[in-house]
Amino acid sequence: MFESALPDDALLRRVGTGGTALLSEELDGADTVVMIASAGANAEAASIIGDAAAARGIMSAGLVLPGDTPVNEVVSALRPNAMVLVVLQDVADAPEVLSALRV
Repeated sequence: MFESALPDDALLRRVGTGGTALLSEELDGADTVVMIASAGANAEAASIIGDAAAARGIMSAGLVLPGDTPVNEVVSALRPNAMVLVVLQDVADAPEVLSALRV
């Protein structure tokens, strides 16, 4: 088992459905986590997910999408736990990168 400072009841908001899910349940049985974040987004959420994945030994990748602000904050949040970290120049490249990662 692992020890984590994260609560097992940390909630994730599901984009598009408006629902929520427990982070611990979403990570159960996962072998890969891909975090997609945009510049100016809440980098803390990506950092929490990355920390939880690392604590469980789950490979994580991070894709940083371009935004209105510099990407430094998002890159800094993802860097500690992302085994693969890609800063995209164009949002339209995201599907190709996800396909290359086989997710």
